[in-house]
Amino acid sequence: MAELKKPVKIIVGLTDNEINKLDRLYQQILLLRHPLSEISRKPADCIHHFLRKPMALRWWLKGGIPVTAEEHDIFHSAKGKELDAIIIKKRGEEWYKEMKSRKFKIVKYINYKSVMRYLNGDSADYI
Repeated sequence: MAELKKPVKIIVGLTDNEINKLDRLYQQILLLRHPLSEISRKPADCIHHFLRKPMALRWWLKGGIPVTAEEHDIFHSAKGKELDAIIIKKRGEEWYKEMKSRKFKIVKYINYKSVMRYLNGDSADYI
């Protein structure tokens, strides 16, 4: 029997190295801006992607939630919906609607330089 291979995610216009650099920069920028967890107000360890990283949201600064490592694990567990509800209540329904709307944007091409400009504050968006 032939071995099944897992599908490969392809982000047109970006290499794996560029994706990794952008992911690290995204985490660094948001942790500098928001050093405390949005849930517990303890020092944040990482940034949680609220809607599981569709490309239109992956580096979108409004979508990052500063959390502790323990809280991040909870977000990805069966109790994650409880924390989702806390974030939606804190940030508001308009924020949540904007997140859902952006989640379904079709992104055909993402350019490394355009994301870098956005993360560095030199442009309003990257898609």
